[in-house]
Amino acid sequence: MPVSGYKTGSIQRKQRCRGPGRWYLHHKSLEVACHSSLSASLAISYNSLAIPEGNMPLYKEDKQWIQSQIKEQLKLRTQVQESSRKGWLKAVYWLKKWGIVGVCITAFLALISLCVTLGIFAVSESRQNAEFRGSTTARLNTVEALLRELRASQSPGPVLKEISKLSQKEFARSLPALRKIEQQPVTEVKPSPELLRDVAQRLLNTDKSEPDYWPAVLRFIAFASAGLSPDVPPPGKPNIVLGHVTSTGNIFGIVSHQTVLLDGVSLVDEHFDHSRIIFTENPSQLRNVTFTDCVFEMPVLDNPNPYLQRVGRTLLASDLHSAVITSL
Repeated sequence: MPVSGYKTGSIQRKQRCRGPGRWYLHHKSLEVACHSSLSASLAISYNSLAIPEGNMPLYKEDKQWIQSQIKEQLKLRTQVQESSRKGWLKAVYWLKKWGIVGVCITAFLALISLCVTLGIFAVSESRQNAEFRGSTTARLNTVEALLRELRASQSPGPVLKEISKLSQKEFARSLPALRKIEQQPVTEVKPSPELLRDVAQRLLNTDKSEPDYWPAVLRFIAFASAGLSPDVPPPGKPNIVLGHVTSTGNIFGIVSHQTVLLDGVSLVDEHFDHSRIIFTENPSQLRNVTFTDCVFEMPVLDNPNPYLQRVGRTLLASDLHSAVITSL
């Protein structure tokens, strides 16, 4: 639009400046301000636009710029996400993702470790308590066995009954007390046949390696047979000595009320009744020999020879009131 009062051909350059509503015309060094006329024309142009407030349209260049910025930000976000899966960022990513699972696994393992520790402690404590109870019980049983041995001389009958009711292990500990009882006259102890058989069975079931086993067994046979068969000759010198003799077919008949020494004899089908039978360490061969209401005497040794051991175990296993040795 030409400016009033000037020729257009004389204007060498026209420039629109982004100032507050001013137009500047340059003609050589001349600068003319047209502020008043331009203000009026700008007012008319603004009113003719009729653009609603808040809905100003964007130019194509502005839209393209905004779209390019959005694409750039999305691309940058994608690059950040991809880089988060690499290196330390990847570790942080997986740590965040699996952190709760790791905490649960750690807590579970800690609980298992605690349970194992408590189990080991409980087992150890139980074993220590068991060892303590076992050692305490063994000491108490030893003390009780010593007390029985002390009481055996004064009260042999009650102590013998007490011994017959003990467990096999406690019975073995009480062998010294049994030996004290066996030294007493059977007429003072007055044991019943059932009691004597019970003790004989306990002796059969006792370990033969016990220190007092064989002395107790060999003496008990004499003690018990005397209690079961009182009507025999008293202890003393034998009136019949059978040594290095071989008999077959009951050549002696029934030997009754005699004191007989068996010293290396060989007997077959013989019968002894109400007699005192004395064995020696010299082995005798006995086959189908019957002893009825007899009392047996044997050397009391800590370690008897196999022959005396066989005789002792055989007589213990018999009734002692009526014993039959089939082969020895």
